[in-house]
Amino acid sequence: MSSRLLIPIAASIAVHAAHAAIISVPGDAPSIQPAIDAAAAGDTIVVAAGTYTGAQNKNLDFGGKDLVLAGAGGALATVLDCEGDGAGLHLHSGETRASLITGFTITRGTGAPFGNGSSNGGGGIMLDQSSPTIRECIVEGNNVSTIGGGVFMDRGSSPLIDRCIIRNNFGAEMSGGIASGRNSTADIVDCTVSGNRAPAAGGIGIFLSEQGPRISGCEIFDNQVFAAGGGILIVGGTGTIDDCVIRNNTAGVTVEENIMGGGILVIAQASATVTHSRIEGNVSTFAGGGVAVSELSSITMSHCRIKDNHGEAFGAGLYFSMSEGAVTHTVVDGNRLDSNFGSGGGTLLAASNVAFEHCTFIGNGGGFLGADLAGDGEVSFVNSILRSTGRRLPSQFEGEKTIRYSNVLGGAAGEGNIDAEPRFESKGGFDYVLWRNSPCIDSGTGADDGLDWCAINTGYCRFNSQASDMGAYGGAGNVGWME
Repeated sequence: MSSRLLIPIAASIAVHAAHAAIISVPGDAPSIQPAIDAAAAGDTIVVAAGTYTGAQNKNLDFGGKDLVLAGAGGALATVLDCEGDGAGLHLHSGETRASLITGFTITRGTGAPFGNGSSNGGGGIMLDQSSPTIRECIVEGNNVSTIGGGVFMDRGSSPLIDRCIIRNNFGAEMSGGIASGRNSTADIVDCTVSGNRAPAAGGIGIFLSEQGPRISGCEIFDNQVFAAGGGILIVGGTGTIDDCVIRNNTAGVTVEENIMGGGILVIAQASATVTHSRIEGNVSTFAGGGVAVSELSSITMSHCRIKDNHGEAFGAGLYFSMSEGAVTHTVVDGNRLDSNFGSGGGTLLAASNVAFEHCTFIGNGGGFLGADLAGDGEVSFVNSILRSTGRRLPSQFEGEKTIRYSNVLGGAAGEGNIDAEPRFESKGGFDYVLWRNSPCIDSGTGADDGLDWCAINTGYCRFNSQASDMGAYGGAGNVGWME
């Protein structure tokens, strides 16, 4: 990420400026806002390397024109210093993704007015009904009294945030890094979101957005909240997360009942889709160290790894409260409860309905009840492996439980279930792959394995036919691990 930001942005300028004027700062204009005011739609403003301060170099407003604003030396060399007053950018007039902001560091901002103007949001960048492209920028060290320490998009904004670094920002009410509010959406692509802080939504917060942001290829780590949603918080809307690493985020500094979701929290009739992502090493001082889903919300997860997360009381890996979930082709391993009185090292359900298919639970534990599963509601496991060991039973669940064609430590009633050492190995960068003599091979039900094992390894396919395997790498969806 950082190496990209060292590269001058001449290529981006060339693409946008084939038939437009190029205005230089300070060559053609002494500061940035006068250059923007003089530009016509489609023009490019090129800002020389340096640190820019003062009223004409912050709260930058395109006035509804689609422009290119580029730091010639890249983000490490071209700095907008807000000096503790205002935002770097305040776009609020319907700009589209044809507007491009690239190659700047934006720092020491305190936000710009939004809504009725009574409060400031977006310490570094405030977007209100505006949808620009923000590419290869650094937004750091901003501090806002309300929402969106780094970036706030509101009222239907739909920006593309591409290859940016959002770090070490603070939102005094919520969303330290990025906030998406009131039917806004975005594509947040290949970004780093780290070291941000807020009472809730440390890294990214999604609020009341029916078609919420699509977050892909991002690393979200070392963010911290006092209450809920250390990495990502989705409230009353939707969010899509793909190919992301969400690690080492923290929810809570004390043990309180409303502290949930060290990695991800989905709450208040919200929904999320999470695919091909790693949720690892996150902490919640109450529930859902990795992922928490609460208050009539839902989540769909596939091809994920939920690993080494910690919770104090409930559901170190996954926590569901009055909610629903569908989890497929996912490894849940090494999640630990830190309290001896906790329940559900791997997963805890509270009045929830969750279906697991082709999942592997291993090495989860801590607490008092249920190394892999505890709680109540309705749960089903098909073609799965539940083998966490220790003095706690792998599953202590008081609700309606259906287990079929699964390998369960200690055994479980149900068609096709077995109790046998699964014989794992690490292969091709994946842990808990079935070794060639595993009893879980060809022991599942339903659709055949999607991978042609012979095409991958002629020796392995002598032991593994196309019939469905148990565990995270079996079944028709296992081809998704290779995407």
